[in-house]
Amino acid sequence: AFLPPGGIPLAAGKGGQVLKRSGGQWVASPAASGVDISDIWATSSNFMVAVGTDGTILLSTGVNWQSQTSNDVKARDLHAVWGTSSDNVYCVGDQGVVIHYNGKKWTQVSTEGPLNTTTAMYALWGSTDGEEIAGFAAGAGGAMLDYADGLWRDHRSGPDVAINAVTSASGSDFMAVGEKGLVMRWSSTKGWTGLGSGTTTNLHGVHSHNGLYWVVGADGAAMTIDEDNRVQSQESGTGKTLYGIDGHSDLLLSVGESGKVIKFGQEAASAEQSGTIAHLHAVAVSETGAWAVGDGGVLITRGADGKWSTQVVPTSNNLRAIAVNGEKVWAAGDHGVVLHYDGNEWAKEHESPGDFLYGVFSAGDLTLAVGWQGLVLRREEGSWIEED
Repeated sequence: AFLPPGGIPLAAGKGGQVLKRSGGQWVASPAASGVDISDIWATSSNFMVAVGTDGTILLSTGVNWQSQTSNDVKARDLHAVWGTSSDNVYCVGDQGVVIHYNGKKWTQVSTEGPLNTTTAMYALWGSTDGEEIAGFAAGAGGAMLDYADGLWRDHRSGPDVAINAVTSASGSDFMAVGEKGLVMRWSSTKGWTGLGSGTTTNLHGVHSHNGLYWVVGADGAAMTIDEDNRVQSQESGTGKTLYGIDGHSDLLLSVGESGKVIKFGQEAASAEQSGTIAHLHAVAVSETGAWAVGDGGVLITRGADGKWSTQVVPTSNNLRAIAVNGEKVWAAGDHGVVLHYDGNEWAKEHESPGDFLYGVFSAGDLTLAVGWQGLVLRREEGSWIEED
């Protein structure tokens, strides 16, 4: 799905369909037949580009969709499209193919370095700052390409280990953590840079709080990272694995094994009584309170007095993620369960046996849940719809 600047929302999918949001409804318009459309991008309703299987590139200037010649003799599947203007558009796809549109024709472009030129690329994103353009393509096995100064270059996101969590302090400052002490930072000037974490233990959670990145992980590992990339080990007061961390204002909380809840203060960390021995996987802190979720459908909330109490929820499935948006709260977990709190009570909004949800996000009118094998669910008018 894509929202052009000042335009109407667009979505695309199987069967060559493009959907436009109109009058509160999605209206389908066929763009092509016999192909699946993977991604769509636009500058406005007068310039839209869609890409898909068999090297499909479609262009619309506001009326009909016209098939484009990609000039890729292999006609490789294309998975993502992005650009900065109607005469500077890129799309990426199978075997590392990158194709560029200059306003007149599409041509295949080369990438510097041999590492990722044969790896399928599934996602494409970029931003502009004045005349400076930064872009990333990401694909199979953690492969990445970055774009700067008119060139696409091989870029490794880090060692070949799992990335467990990512967060940002701003639109130009991101932090990712993972297995074996992996810590990486992205900036608009340097791209992704690996940092020495001083540990080889698995790191599971990261959060930006009051000018520092806070990181937690196995065996009670905790550390902070400042704006100059100085890593400082912190005492958590526990040997239990900590999975999640979140904060708001002066309150910073981490949760983990056996119901462990740690409050990080300015001088020292202290344990709080959670009232459960279930493993807690995630915590969310906002101006309205704090919530944590875990195994067996455990969901606890923190009162103004700092005491935790158990909530009655309509599931016993493991819960692995939680998000707060004003007075509304969402929790997600195993077998596709999604719970919603409207300020008064918890209700089950979605369940799909066999699916596993590991993340949930909500801001403004956008609420998403993500999970195993690339599953993405979007909440639309109280229902959860799977994204293509």
